[in-house]
Amino acid sequence: MDWLKTCGAKVDGLSVKETLIGGRPQHGVFVDGELEPFSEVARIPLSCGISVASALQHPDLKTIWEAHPHLTEGRSPMAVQLLYERNLGSASKLAPWISMLPKELDLPMMWKRSERQWLRGTYTLDRVLADIEGLVEDYEKVFVRALFQTHATMFPFKKYTVDDYMWAWGIIWSRDVEQRVSGVWEAFLIPFVDTMNHRAVSGSDLYVNFGKTDLVVRLNGSVPVGQELTRNYIPMAPNVELFRMYGFIDPTNPHIVSSLKFNLDKSEKYFQRRLAWANRYKLDLSADYPYNNLFITNRGVPPNIPALLRIANFNFESRDTWLLVKDAPDPFKRIENTVEERFFTFLRDSLEKKLKDFPTTIEEDEALLDRKDLPHRQQLAIEIRLEEKIAIKGSIESLATTIVRFDEPINLNRQRTIHYPKRAASRTLSSQ
Repeated sequence: MDWLKTCGAKVDGLSVKETLIGGRPQHGVFVDGELEPFSEVARIPLSCGISVASALQHPDLKTIWEAHPHLTEGRSPMAVQLLYERNLGSASKLAPWISMLPKELDLPMMWKRSERQWLRGTYTLDRVLADIEGLVEDYEKVFVRALFQTHATMFPFKKYTVDDYMWAWGIIWSRDVEQRVSGVWEAFLIPFVDTMNHRAVSGSDLYVNFGKTDLVVRLNGSVPVGQELTRNYIPMAPNVELFRMYGFIDPTNPHIVSSLKFNLDKSEKYFQRRLAWANRYKLDLSADYPYNNLFITNRGVPPNIPALLRIANFNFESRDTWLLVKDAPDPFKRIENTVEERFFTFLRDSLEKKLKDFPTTIEEDEALLDRKDLPHRQQLAIEIRLEEKIAIKGSIESLATTIVRFDEPINLNRQRTIHYPKRAASRTLSSQ
């Protein structure tokens, strides 16, 4: 806190203390004194932390970006600066903060391969493996093919390994604050704020001020003395994403999802026409699994999936009655019975197969969670795969009556009772 104050930070009635979350010691921000409802309680200069802008303007790193302008895309510069500051040690102006960052992260992408096997059959595992593959490719682009070649003295291989790079990205994912500034989404790693824990119904709102000089923390109501001040990391995010990016599951999260594995053949004769048709209705056919976000839920199948499947299953060869995209029918409505039959069959068979491909059943997972001797990571893995199974089962049940009536649209049943899985290992957030 003393270092923050020398940086120009202003913090009122708050302090960082150790707390137990899920039986594990963590840091959190707590209210020490009476605070006015909806008041501003902290203002932290952006210069105290790391952002893409701070990396690009760093005096020691400017020559890198000049030599490799393609490396300035995305958030890779943040990871480079974070690792550079860490390796500077006490010579870094950010040393007091960086020394407090965790040396190891409990994110699934950093688990052992044998531990990730507990996630077999899940969309979550597909996402985690895609994360690892993407970071390895990015490491090769940034370090292997660039910095090790042109700045080897500044960036020695032994201090900038692929594991180091994954650590830096893990810190960014699990601790950054994303803000829309001047219409552009930006990410900021900011001391003090990065110790605030998650809660879906949070006690604070965060925003970057108009001058882009400070990150401001404002209460979104009244928070009593002694209570932890929390923030919502990703509003409306399913546990799949919280688990992937932060390594925990929110037991109060109502968003139970899995994903439909679906890719369209891009070499198919009519792919471009299908793509234009989808784009006209703000649907995306171009992204490949697991990035296409075709989420299914335990309440049913969201309407964007039938719409995409109608486009994918339309037979242009036998019925090519329109040539212009503006003449394409609305894919959110029934097009013809053969298309409905084709995509319903694909949807039902895909979901049933996905459920059978898991190494365990819902009942077996629930029984496993009654055990007291499971490692923490295994408990989390069982919980997340159980959530996905429940989402798949709920989606299958929602098709049971609709599948025989092709003129009946699929509606997301928001009144459907949610069957929550047991929460043996997830964070205990209800007391925060």
